[in-house]
Amino acid sequence: MSENEIITIANSFNSGKASSYDNIKIDDIKENIHLLCAPLSHLLNISLSAGVVTNNIKISRIIPVFKKL
Repeated sequence: MSENEIITIANSFNSGKASSYDNIKIDDIKENIHLLCAPLSHLLNISLSAGVVTNNIKISRIIPVFKKL
């Protein structure tokens, strides 16, 4: 996974109040993605080549949002 791919994916996230599992705001990630893309690319490529994905990456948070009919 290249650094450009990570930047493209991060920029595709919707801005707003949403945060990740560890409460890091998406806007903060998007603002600092140029600093984060090299280490993220390295970690993701090692994980993919070894075929190992940590349990922390497998966690998701689903929050139901009521919408008026």
